[in-house]
Amino acid sequence: MRRKTLALLLAVAVHIPAFAATVTYTYTGAAQSFVVPAGVTSVTIEAWGAQGGINTAGITNNLGGYATGALPVTPGSTLYVYVGGQPVGVAGGFNGGGAGDTGGAGGGGASDVRQGGSALADRVLVAAGGGGGGFWSGLDVVGGVGGGLTGGDGYRAPDYATNPGGRGATQTAGGADGTCISFNVTALAGSLGQGGTPLGQNCGCQGYGGGGGLYGGAGSGNCRGGGGGSSSVSLVTGGSTQAGARAGNGEVRITYDLAAAPVAVPTLNQWALLMIGVVLAGISVLRLRRQRRGGGR
Repeated sequence: MRRKTLALLLAVAVHIPAFAATVTYTYTGAAQSFVVPAGVTSVTIEAWGAQGGINTAGITNNLGGYATGALPVTPGSTLYVYVGGQPVGVAGGFNGGGAGDTGGAGGGGASDVRQGGSALADRVLVAAGGGGGGFWSGLDVVGGVGGGLTGGDGYRAPDYATNPGGRGATQTAGGADGTCISFNVTALAGSLGQGGTPLGQNCGCQGYGGGGGLYGGAGSGNCRGGGGGSSSVSLVTGGSTQAGARAGNGEVRITYDLAAAPVAVPTLNQWALLMIGVVLAGISVLRLRRQRRGGGR
């Protein structure tokens, strides 16, 4: 019985609990990648879209959106990561920000993760970019925030009803209705993955681009802000979004549980167990003799 008990104790493997590892991706202006480690079958993704461009320092009314969710994965497969950029000047931000026009600002790029390929159709989670915004003639030009499931609308102060700009995107279409100087021509609407732009539309005044996203927000002229893009979590588990959550460039984080391999305690062979048994038996005999001697006194 003692030998069996000792053998079981010595053969037990030491189990080390799994621990979480996080890989953070920041803006580079190019596609990045994540190779799924061995043994990992699910990852949690957090993504923040970029803020829209601004023509005046300190503007924070056009922040990028946030999206998160869990994604089933296959060990050894590759996820493609795109981190949106906040543009400088009228250029659109990396990954779908629409271009602005003279004196205005471009829209912010979306941040997304793609599975099975690097095309727009391969996106599994998207955090939207904000529309371009800034300041004109003593008035705030408000870029729509990146969604949320719906992007925010752009406008010039005091509000959208008074001075409407580019509309925010939805889950099914890009934003539209950006205004131009003639009021008979709209700035280009957003589209799948791309913010709209006032470029080439005779929009006048300052022009602002729409934010990137699942669908992009509309661009706008007439010194009115571009619309924000829409975020997407329809292909992940437990997904959620938040509108207007990020200043500056975007970011993506991928977290997964990495289980350590069990560490086995070395076992003893039969001869070693036999020797231990002999020693234990000898100890028992000596103890019994001492007890008998003690009882004889």
